[in-house]
Amino acid sequence: MPGDAPVNKQVRCRSYGARVVLSDVVEGENREVTAARLAESLSREHGFTLLHPFEDHDVIAGQGTVAVELAEQATADLGVTHVDAFFVCAGGGGLAAGCCLALEESMPECKRYAVEPEAYDDHVRSFAAGERLSVTGNPYSICDALQAASPGANTFPITSRLLTGVLTVSDDEVRHAMRVAFECLQLVLEPSGAVPLAAVLARKVSKRAKLCVPSVFFFVFFLLLLLLFWTRLSKWFVKSMLLTPTSNHTAQPSLPIYRHLSAIHHNHNILHCWHHHPPSTFHHLHAPAALPRSYRFNHTRVTQVSLTFRNNHQNR
Repeated sequence: MPGDAPVNKQVRCRSYGARVVLSDVVEGENREVTAARLAESLSREHGFTLLHPFEDHDVIAGQGTVAVELAEQATADLGVTHVDAFFVCAGGGGLAAGCCLALEESMPECKRYAVEPEAYDDHVRSFAAGERLSVTGNPYSICDALQAASPGANTFPITSRLLTGVLTVSDDEVRHAMRVAFECLQLVLEPSGAVPLAAVLARKVSKRAKLCVPSVFFFVFFLLLLLLFWTRLSKWFVKSMLLTPTSNHTAQPSLPIYRHLSAIHHNHNILHCWHHHPPSTFHHLHAPAALPRSYRFNHTRVTQVSLTFRNNHQNR
């Protein structure tokens, strides 16, 4: 294990009966490179079988069973035969390569994204360059299990062909994902395991492109419906509150009116309307019979009405 591996990981490995050998921490050298060099020397010296975490083909195939299990459970338990997107963490690319191979067979239309820490963006740069590039130095990241210096020689040909894209997340985004997993899902994730969830929560890949146009059209359509409803409602309100047409060209107000209202007809003719009994309320409203009915009772065309009423036989 790297010399700066978390103490809790060292203790857990020893509790399983393993003999933990720590590599030296070399200033300016990637910790994974140093640990890999020590493992290779020990395998040659003692005849150990070297199980590389991402360069061994059997390890890659074994890691791919994660996606096999996901596809089987999604189909059997949820009835889901298609997954929109699959996110997987990436260090050297072994897990990503194995999952891509499995999903290519079971869910070929699924988009596949590898996610890595911002400080170790070797996959992002390698994909952009079309060749394997390495991270220089030993930058800090809380994702200690995803600090490979470069994509694997056996994994990069697979991931470069099958991955839809590669994303990066910051340490703060990873911390947020760990907190969400613990509080909402009751899952305890190490930082490296929370990297894919961090990419989803940070909306590194969004479906806004699919939803943008339909959402805008729906919003505009809703506003037009609202405007139409308000226009019709305002017409009905004015008619029902002020004028109620009758068969003898007489309109009766549905509520008492105690205020003088005046406006101007569109051809500047004044419509004089007067009332009869009882004296304390506006009882009858008469419009000149010569005017068309629509002019007399449609508030959208008659914009000026002079209303008078008589109280105690005195004009006001």
